[in-house]
Amino acid sequence: MEILAQRGLNVSFFFQFVIFAIAYIALSQILFKPYTAAYIQRESRTKGGEEIAQETEKVTQELRKRYESKARISS
Repeated sequence: MEILAQRGLNVSFFFQFVIFAIAYIALSQILFKPYTAAYIQRESRTKGGEEIAQETEKVTQELRKRYESKARISS
């Protein structure tokens, strides 16, 4: 205990540490786990949407090229 006293730590440090540990565990179970699960679920849904959007963009560009080439021929 003398070493802790030299470092400026007393009994209140241990009480604060216990309170912090309890608060961290409670928050991780109540707040962080559900948030992380929702984030992962949202991320998985977003990735599928991004791939579909990129594929649609490619098709759109191809159709635009066809339209422009036909428009030049018609003119």
